[in-house]
Amino acid sequence: MVGVVRRRKILFCVSFVLFAAACGGSGGGSGERTPTAAPPSATPTASPPPSQTPTPTFVPPTATPSPLPPTPTPMPTPPVPTFTPTAEPTTPAPLPPTETPVVPSPTPIGPVVTAFGVADPSGRVLLPSSATEGPPLYETAFPQGFLLFVEGRPGPSGLDVGTRTFHWSPFDPAVRPDLEILSSRSLGNGSPAPCDNSAPELGGVPAVDPPTFALERTVSDAVNDFACRFRAFDRSQFPCTQDAASHFAFASPLSTVQFCTLVSEAFSFPLGETLLTVRLRDSGGNPGPPAQIRIRVARSSSSR
Repeated sequence: MVGVVRRRKILFCVSFVLFAAACGGSGGGSGERTPTAAPPSATPTASPPPSQTPTPTFVPPTATPSPLPPTPTPMPTPPVPTFTPTAEPTTPAPLPPTETPVVPSPTPIGPVVTAFGVADPSGRVLLPSSATEGPPLYETAFPQGFLLFVEGRPGPSGLDVGTRTFHWSPFDPAVRPDLEILSSRSLGNGSPAPCDNSAPELGGVPAVDPPTFALERTVSDAVNDFACRFRAFDRSQFPCTQDAASHFAFASPLSTVQFCTLVSEAFSFPLGETLLTVRLRDSGGNPGPPAQIRIRVARSSSSR
């Protein structure tokens, strides 16, 4: 680089000397010398900077990220139920009346009443009136002095007919005799005391109307008060009734037990018609189906 500059300076000086000599020769005839101007100082020309080759920069390879696992698809969110207030319900129009279904009651499994009626004082069985509807109607001229009898046989349970005529508790109305008999009207003075049928406290029987065998204290008292006046007979004993040949026998050949009483003044029947309802219980306490008769008294005791 320095050599190039030096050569350029030498060429410049040689050129200048040659130029001066030429000027001097041509002006020598005038005898004057024209001053020559000093050559301008050469301005060093800046050489261009050497070209630089860029040094390559090492860039480390970027690690390729491993692929991310696939994002699970979210389960669809069930819609949230919204409560929309509704109008107040209106009362539906009444439906046309329909028939109420009759629910049959359980079939009683206790004893079956085979005979229930009236006999005269000798035991001859009286026949009921045939011209009336409803329970058999027995007519008597007087309110007392006749026999009442009830007969029965075992029912679906197969157990023997019970023979207790008094079974009472002041605390438990389920304690009942095996003969359960009710009157729709008071008999005698209608005393509510259970079984007051002995002197000196003779009393009557209270009424239960309509007839019901509900387990209530008043019903149990009335049942015991009426039943305790009867006596029970089985086939080994003489019953209170007679057959057509005047032999003592049950009113029904199917009967195994008979209950009988002679109606006295203490529990005499009132004038007019009275409904009697009866059912029997077996030795296991199972009641049977009820039976009913009516008794019509034509004259009172005072008219005798």
